[in-house]
Amino acid sequence: MQQSVNAQYSIFIGPNVKFEGSIFTPTSANIEGEVVGKVQAKDLLIGKTGKVTGDVTAESIHVHGQLGQEVSCSSHLVIHESGQLSGTVLYATLEIMRGGKLEGALLQIEETAQA
Repeated sequence: MQQSVNAQYSIFIGPNVKFEGSIFTPTSANIEGEVVGKVQAKDLLIGKTGKVTGDVTAESIHVHGQLGQEVSCSSHLVIHESGQLSGTVLYATLEIMRGGKLEGALLQIEETAQA
């Protein structure tokens, strides 16, 4: 049986899918569609077609699509070339690739130790 490309993610929201509500996963989430609500994950990947609006909490976040509202990242936040982030952002480390867009209030926090 062939293993799915997205098998490393415990939550996958595909393109053209809209989800409203809360998502919690102790591991990783990949958002290629649209999520409106609360997202809590260890690692969050928002793909180029992904859009997340709401309260987001994660250790690491990679934004290739759109992310907005309240964002809390306790380790590493990366806004890639096609990524757009807007809202209130709490972060430990922040990396913005050329072309990435960031608009909002920023507050740097101390990075939490990973177990």
